[in-house]
Amino acid sequence: MKDIPINKLKSLYVNKNFSARKIAKIYECSTATVIKRLREAKIPVKLPYKTVDISKDRLIELYVKKKLSTWKIAEILKTSRSLIHRRLKDMKLIRTRSQSHIIYNRKNFDGNLKEKAYLIGFALGDLRVRKFYKNSETIFVDCASTRIEQVNLFKNLFKEYGKVWIGNPTHKGRIQMQVLLDTSFSFFTRLRKRIL
Repeated sequence: MKDIPINKLKSLYVNKNFSARKIAKIYECSTATVIKRLREAKIPVKLPYKTVDISKDRLIELYVKKKLSTWKIAEILKTSRSLIHRRLKDMKLIRTRSQSHIIYNRKNFDGNLKEKAYLIGFALGDLRVRKFYKNSETIFVDCASTRIEQVNLFKNLFKEYGKVWIGNPTHKGRIQMQVLLDTSFSFFTRLRKRIL
């Protein structure tokens, strides 16, 4: 282990308020080595970030409702990302990797059979439906048309279930449209498999 004189260590860490990382840089060793040396010298180790009392409601507001990342929440609350992650894990709120990429609110398909039959017919005739990867929690639906009626139909069918994006017309008048839906629309992908 790197030999750091205790009196020098105490002077830097306690009197001058240097961080363990800064001391490690001076002595060209790891931060872990400095922390180990501090403990051996019975010098209380300071937390790298201040601990904050974060209410469950505040975390739900930032992480669940606003869908902010743990990094962003830590920045807002001026604490460590690991503390935020630990609290969320204890509360069983950690998003999956797929969920963490979802930005806009989505609504589950309500199971109305008449609407489902209509959507399936529309999907078979005009829509491209897929998942980006096998375990994705997003059903990607898109199509293009030169008909404004189809653009309006697409928008009206899907706007209550997810964020509908409508592109600008190309030089030939084609308009691209897409929506990202949740897995309650998996019947689209299952149907494709059966037909193919």
